[in-house]
Amino acid sequence: MPQDRESGAAAAKWGLQTARRLAIALAATDLRANSNQCSIQNRRVALKTAREKTTKVGVTYAMLDRVEEVLGAWEVGPDRFEIWALSAKAFKRLMEPSHSRGPSAGKIGLVSKRDFQAEGELRTTVRLPGAPPTAATERQERQ
Repeated sequence: MPQDRESGAAAAKWGLQTARRLAIALAATDLRANSNQCSIQNRRVALKTAREKTTKVGVTYAMLDRVEEVLGAWEVGPDRFEIWALSAKAFKRLMEPSHSRGPSAGKIGLVSKRDFQAEGELRTTVRLPGAPPTAATERQERQ
């Protein structure tokens, strides 16, 4: 199902919050504000998160020029993520353009989980403590 502006914003917020939690669990350094770019074991990486049913992750073309690899973190259960690594070079070769018609149109490449599994490397599985807030829990808290 395509995203609208609201669902896209909620997904982006969840992704950034979850990536930050995963970065801490992976002992990342140089975590940038409002970005999923960081360093892990002295390698510049883009840490991209995906819900269980999400089949692709996207990275901006600009970010691909700044990182050595992309880590795709796919949710495999409540607060559990498989971390798959793919070099930035392989990501560029495998990517397809986003279908976005908004501000990100023409700026993001997408790669499927299947491609990460076929050409990448499973690095680890991470279990995160607690859950980040969702749009539903945030609405409940405001009421």
